[in-house]
Amino acid sequence: MIDWGDTPVGAKAQIYWPGVPAADVLAPASRLYGRHRLTGADSHTIASDAVRGVTYIPIPSVAGKTVGGLFTVDLPLGVKKGQEFTSSCAGSRRSRSPTW
Repeated sequence: MIDWGDTPVGAKAQIYWPGVPAADVLAPASRLYGRHRLTGADSHTIASDAVRGVTYIPIPSVAGKTVGGLFTVDLPLGVKKGQEFTSSCAGSRRSRSPTW
């Protein structure tokens, strides 16, 4: 999940996951969310436009491995030197079957 905080609308974010094919993120996003703003920038990079609120991104399981990556944000034109913006990313895992 990306909480965009005060990041300006129009910013472009990318998440590069070298160990995860972008298709393994985009397919479940389409199934889970129906409509979403995620796109594949390349074979291992997911892209999204900044919005007000949050963007949900499914994190695929990778055979017990920790998934590391790089999160970058390109700010839109009009941002001035010295301006600061805050966004945050959080990940969690849900069990595939409920525990009673």
